[in-house]
Amino acid sequence: MPCVKEIREFKPDIVLCLQEDDYHTEHQMVAKIVKRAVWHAGRNAFPQCGKPHKVSELWEVEGDRPMYNPNHFEDITEVVKEKIKIFKIYNSQLQIKDEISALLGLNRFHGLMHAKGDNDKGYEYVEAYRITRFFYG
Repeated sequence: MPCVKEIREFKPDIVLCLQEDDYHTEHQMVAKIVKRAVWHAGRNAFPQCGKPHKVSELWEVEGDRPMYNPNHFEDITEVVKEKIKIFKIYNSQLQIKDEISALLGLNRFHGLMHAKGDNDKGYEYVEAYRITRFFYG
């Protein structure tokens, strides 16, 4: 219920979370909670959490596991240096494995795979998402 309350108070149009198919069980659980909260926030469930707010889209992003069924791609080439700076904040995680190289490699792969035509070399870095649109009826 705290997530439902937060969504209703903040009133986002789009919610972003790690994909439910992530490697870490904690990330999987959070994604499941967020998905349910988005759905319930748009309905009359949990009236103690405020008035319903209908989120139009949930964007799941890759984490520790490549996404096998993305349906949206964003060119992040212009902001990739900022992404690296943000990841460096989590230095303790980087000591375990080189997450930055892994994620940038995945982003580079998506960039190469999403060329527009024969002469287009694609983008340098692309993030993959799975977007779910909600229809509350």
